[in-house]
Formats: sequence, C-alpha cells, structure tokens
Amino acid sequence: MSFPWVLLAKSQDKKSRAEKALYGVNVVSKQAYGQNVTAEESERQLTLWIAWVIKVILSWVGVILLAVIIFSGYLWLTAGGSPEQVDKAKKWIRNGIIGIAITTGAYFISDYVIEALSGQVAL
Repeated sequence: MSFPWVLLAKSQDKKSRAEKALYGVNVVSKQAYGQNVTAEESERQLTLWIAWVIKVILSWVGVILLAVIIFSGYLWLTAGGSPEQVDKAKKWIRNGIIGIAITTGAYFISDYVIEALSGQVAL
C-alpha cells in the first residue's frame, strides 16, 4: 500500500500550489509585455494548462454523475411499486456510484501525475 508514500512525496514538494499557479500568471504577464519566454517556461505553462483542463473536465463529469444518482433516486421514489422502474433506478444508481468512483480515481491519479511531471520541469 503506497498511499503514505504519496503523501510523503507531496509534502516534500519545494513549491506550494499557490506558487505554481502564480508561475503561470508570471509567464502570461511576460508574454503580454513582450518579454521573451524560454522554452522551459512555455513547456511549464502548457503542463499547467493541460492539468487545469483535465481537472475541470473530471469535475464536471463528477457533477453530472451526482445528478444521475439524484435523478435515479427520484425514479425510485416515484416508481409506485413498479418493479421495472425500481430495477431501472437501481441500475442507474449502481452505474452512477461506479462512475463517481472511477472519476475520483482518475482525478487523483491525474493530479499525482501532473504534480510529478511539473516538478521535473526546471524553472
């Protein structure tokens, strides 16, 4: 079980998340004022942008799956004793929970991978 090692690796990170976010802002402000941006800074900015896009997409998928679970709960409540509708609602709830588990895992794995990759880019 490597979970404590992941936390240890994250705690030994030299830069906080806020400093990493400010790095992207600094690169954009350099570009806005016509200053030269190095290839390393450009690569770092691309990594941060891709990480942000992945996190936003996975967050919206989680919200949609939560709405699916709520809707299937509504289907179950309004089933009125119909076994077909209850079975349909149970399947939707099960699929929604599985989807949330997969999305949460993908979110944490992508967060870890992006942090590992962005830590290797020299500033």
